[in-house]
Amino acid sequence: MIDPEVSNVGAGEDTHPGLVFVEEAYNRWKSRVPIWSKDVPVKLDDYGDPIGLNAASAVQPLSMTYGKSNDVKEFKDAIHMGPTPFPQKIEGLKVPPEIEARWKLLANKEILIDGMTLEENIAASMTEFMDDAEATGEELSIGDMRQIIKKIQKDYRNLAKTRLFGEIIEDDIDPRLVQYSQLAVDLSDNGLDDQIVEFPEFAQKLADVKNKKRFPVLTKPTAEKPSLSDMIK
Repeated sequence: MIDPEVSNVGAGEDTHPGLVFVEEAYNRWKSRVPIWSKDVPVKLDDYGDPIGLNAASAVQPLSMTYGKSNDVKEFKDAIHMGPTPFPQKIEGLKVPPEIEARWKLLANKEILIDGMTLEENIAASMTEFMDDAEATGEELSIGDMRQIIKKIQKDYRNLAKTRLFGEIIEDDIDPRLVQYSQLAVDLSDNGLDDQIVEFPEFAQKLADVKNKKRFPVLTKPTAEKPSLSDMIK
């Protein structure tokens, strides 16, 4: 029997860097054992949908399955544009599986712009784009359509990223440094009524790494000066 859902076997946010390989191997083993597989998070594709087979194909692998028609996916396929992968790393830090899944879900399913999800916005924008082109007699440009979709997609992903980590702001002590605000951004106009920063610990790690890259001297730990008692010992 095949597990119908593909599991995300990546290591969690709190895993020590030296133990990442061990946890990934352990999760991979759990994902293959039916009794344990439900403890491993489901892996989502870049549209925010679970990757895997339906329940029937799990029991009967050779049976034919049918998926739902999706106008946006079919339109993107027609202009030879696949889903843009979500970043595997931010500021050189590997994105943990729980953050990756949440980012995809927020950007694709939960964030609203002008009352529309990402998929609805793309569909409406492409319809408007084609209607305008037909009315003016202009030739449709596949390149322009791709750029519009990328811009819309970027807007949703950036809002989702703000929800996950907060806004990037100047450091209160030294304006040359940056930090992620621990105060949640009001996204009530974007379909999210509760104001929270979902992953503040990872946000702090991102800020630390970003600052070390920009100003290594400022972020370098300073050695403590020896006291007089230490000097005369």
